[in-house]
Amino acid sequence: MEVVPVDLVASAIVVVSALLLGGNNEAVYQLGTADANPMALESLVVLLDAESRRRKNGDRRAALIDRLLGARPLGRPRFVSAADARARRAGLQKRIERAQALIAGAKKVLGAARLPGERSLAGLSTALRTLALQAAFREQTLDQYLPFVLGNRYVFESESIRAAYALISETERKLLPWNPEQIDWKSYWVNNQIKGIERWVQPEAVKAWTFRI
Repeated sequence: MEVVPVDLVASAIVVVSALLLGGNNEAVYQLGTADANPMALESLVVLLDAESRRRKNGDRRAALIDRLLGARPLGRPRFVSAADARARRAGLQKRIERAQALIAGAKKVLGAARLPGERSLAGLSTALRTLALQAAFREQTLDQYLPFVLGNRYVFESESIRAAYALISETERKLLPWNPEQIDWKSYWVNNQIKGIERWVQPEAVKAWTFRI
């Protein structure tokens, strides 16, 4: 799987631009990490699965939603086709809709009888709505990433950018690093990729969907 942190890309662009201005550049520079520090897609799936389980552990509302949706106990992660993934998402959406209808009916009964519990059910309904939005977000993300993780099999050779860095000083290499071989992929995905999506991507996407709905 080919993943390149954006800070490395930015550094490389600055270095290549300087070489271009000095007339000492190559015709093409490919910025990749897999030739120096490969990460298998299977390893990434296992890592993300473990992180998801860790985050859900102890979440009582998540456990209640799982029971409400008839979720099966989590087993080992396994690969499915894109079509299977979409079918599963459609099935999840139907289960969410049934659960929301059940909650709406229960709220009416409680309201008519003037019994407590409407607020808790409202919170549960909101959580289900958020789950549906997250599922749609994951499907859109899957569609965008499929060409890079499933449709093609390739490894970019990044010899030109390494040669470019050999032309600059040690001080400049420290200021503008290109060091994919030093990336700790587990730390990168948990502390950079996941947290970055949660902070900068997913909240805005959910806001937009909520507004349109």
